[in-house]
Amino acid sequence: RARDLFVVSQVALSLVLLVSGGLLLRALARAHDVFPGERPEEVVTVTLDPHLLGYDEARTREFYRRLVEGARGLAGVESAALADGVPVGEGYAMTAFEFKGESRMAGVNTVSPGYFGTMKIPLVRGRDFTAADRQGAPPVAVVDEALARRFFAGEDAVGQFIKFDAGAGAGVRTIEVVGVVRSAADESLGWRPHFFVYLPSEQPLFGEGSVRRMILHARAPRPLRAETLDALRREVAAIDPNLPVLSADSLDERMDVALLPQRVAASVATAFGVVGLVLAALGIYGVVSYSVAQRTHEIGVRMALGARRGDVLALVLRRGLRLAAYGIALGLVGAFAATRLLGEMLYGLSATDPATFAGVSLALAAVALAASYVPARRATKVDPMVALRYE
Repeated sequence: RARDLFVVSQVALSLVLLVSGGLLLRALARAHDVFPGERPEEVVTVTLDPHLLGYDEARTREFYRRLVEGARGLAGVESAALADGVPVGEGYAMTAFEFKGESRMAGVNTVSPGYFGTMKIPLVRGRDFTAADRQGAPPVAVVDEALARRFFAGEDAVGQFIKFDAGAGAGVRTIEVVGVVRSAADESLGWRPHFFVYLPSEQPLFGEGSVRRMILHARAPRPLRAETLDALRREVAAIDPNLPVLSADSLDERMDVALLPQRVAASVATAFGVVGLVLAALGIYGVVSYSVAQRTHEIGVRMALGARRGDVLALVLRRGLRLAAYGIALGLVGAFAATRLLGEMLYGLSATDPATFAGVSLALAAVALAASYVPARRATKVDPMVALRYE
């Protein structure tokens, strides 16, 4: 019983680890699918902060204007725009907005005109930001579909108004929604708020000095990515050779960094799961082999009384498969509880994904069958006379 319990526990633990690793691996494979735009591998980013050199608000805006114009004129660059966050990792601010009298936290990203085109985030309704959305003009915003469905269900979100507290000196601002863009499929990479609001970079809704660190996004063909980053660095140096480039990398590289915890967790869970699977297979093999050795006389008697080889094979296989079945049942219960802890690591994937649970369970059953088959096959070769004479 102790041996059987040990084998069942090995099978159960192996299933929990393999299911967890399988869910994480499937989620990683879907990571690019939940990206709100298209072809992130073509987008390069350069992070800058002119205020590090004492730029005031007007000089900062002029620097960014020249940088965007210069970037759009580079060979191979299809489009370029600014944003204060990237759609991966934890690069977003959270702000309390008021939607139709209900206050909720939402992610906010300040972007320049052309951002949605550069990121290839489809505009579902309304319009994009334009050069007219600047300081002194009526405040406007673009929201994502998730927000529009939640707070403006059954009516057009375009033309609705939202409010938020811009902080000391700025007070509560009322903003008109002028567009709706596609949301991420479920949760974006790393961390992602459930609702999202985009604000124009030329409207300092957070007060003077709100435009500081910004990230230039430029879309260029992937083979020219390194050359594009070098060209963007030269463009920055041409405007101000003293201004440091805080970071320069591609969007998919940022994705890799944002997904690092998930990759590590998936690798560790899968590795331990495989080790557990091997130990479980060895345990089943050992238990069944020991059982065959203990029952040699019984098997000889059965065969002497007319039992066929197939009957003996099934008799022995049942022992190993029964242990595996108990372990799989126990492991499924544990996996249902354990995968709840994975939470936001599973992008657009249920923590109880049937395909993963069924696939791992079938794989474990197949391994148990293979581990039991060798001693079962050996049992069918028992010579009844030799077994009886030995006893």
